[in-house]
Amino acid sequence: MNNPMFRKGLSIAALGAILTGSLASCSPSVNPAAFGGPAVNGNTRINTFSANRNGKKKWTIAIHMAADNNLYSAGLDDLNEIEKGLAAAPGGEDINVVVLFDGARQGDSAIYLMKPDSRPYPNNEIISQKIDSQGLIPASNEIDSGDPAVFARFADFVTKNFPADHHSISLWNHGAGFPGGNGRTAPRNPALANQPGSFLSMIGGPSGTRAPGVNSRSFASDDNGGEMHVRDLNPALAAGMKNIGKPFDILGFDTCLQGHLEVAYQALGQADYLVASEELEPGDGWDYAAYIGALAQNPNMNGRELASAMVDTYVKSYMPGGAQRGSDITLSAIDITALGTKLVPALNAYAAELTASLPTNKAGIEAARKSTQMFYNRDAADLGHFLKLYPASRSGAAAQAAYAQTVVREGHYGPAKANSTGIAIYFPYGTMTPGAAYFDTTKTRFAETKAWGTFLKALTAR
Repeated sequence: MNNPMFRKGLSIAALGAILTGSLASCSPSVNPAAFGGPAVNGNTRINTFSANRNGKKKWTIAIHMAADNNLYSAGLDDLNEIEKGLAAAPGGEDINVVVLFDGARQGDSAIYLMKPDSRPYPNNEIISQKIDSQGLIPASNEIDSGDPAVFARFADFVTKNFPADHHSISLWNHGAGFPGGNGRTAPRNPALANQPGSFLSMIGGPSGTRAPGVNSRSFASDDNGGEMHVRDLNPALAAGMKNIGKPFDILGFDTCLQGHLEVAYQALGQADYLVASEELEPGDGWDYAAYIGALAQNPNMNGRELASAMVDTYVKSYMPGGAQRGSDITLSAIDITALGTKLVPALNAYAAELTASLPTNKAGIEAARKSTQMFYNRDAADLGHFLKLYPASRSGAAAQAAYAQTVVREGHYGPAKANSTGIAIYFPYGTMTPGAAYFDTTKTRFAETKAWGTFLKALTAR
């Protein structure tokens, strides 16, 4: 089966069983308290799978799975993967994995508390149960998974009802990266030209990827609803922080192209680590069986360790002998605090030096930019690679040192991504000028840093 909508060997028969079986007739909704979270009336009950820790587990993994689009079958497959991962070791009993699922079938939206399934993978049934959403899912059982308010309510719900020592929240969907506020992503890469029978015309990327439409600036797009932008992260992260009393350990994007400095900076003070890809992701996305399984085997991981495991399991899954299909992939774990306190100040000094040197060095800067590792969005460049190619005279070494402290883990596979180092940055060149939104702090928090934007304006001025 060459259709990229069928992932990892799920046959048409298997998908049909899921569509007509478990998701259509799951167990009745239950109160989160039955699984270790507080009851709706505020009484705390203990999950029989958990140690006696007053219902508080070691990790809560929240996944906003916006699958009301052509990634629907991928979403079903990843639910199955999570169940397999939780069954990897008894430690999985001390982990909450809570998924807000919205698929392509009308009325299939639900919140699932994922359960371990030790049967051979893949199988034709998802055994996890729907839980009481406390009003987040309406009577129609259909949400707009691209609505930022829904994402914020989910962040509030999961952190309030599933307390843990550590919290990860991730968005699962398409992604357009950070196109600089100019209202478009970059032109399609000619090397990724449309092929007969592919989904390029539908999703704006090569067949089987998680790239969105070429006119989109978004992530978490719902084919029957809206989409989100980087500024929409903050209300949701704030809602979760209010409940847990500290930043999220991990903010993740199982999407294309979100591994941007600008995206990480948007979450400064609200999450410790960003896990995201500089490049397109194949339709298979993250390897949930492997990364959830690694956490199940060692639930004592801290945020840095789990973020690194996410990267390692993803890259390994696409290498020869891996469980997934795809090529030329990237994923990185970024220390958001180090980015804010070390990398951005060093980048400001570096950008100021570049700006001052433009009268004499513009040709050299443009030549280095042209040689820098690029991605599907051609207006993005790998920052670490550019720093190596053009270290400047004074500030480059400090910027490279700060960069090394910011990238916690980086992985890539495939010859086309050999110079990937972990963080993309908006970096047009030639005649393209950054759009006004790139300098608007209400749309991108990174605009407050000013120096890089000033450099881009000067570089691209005609």
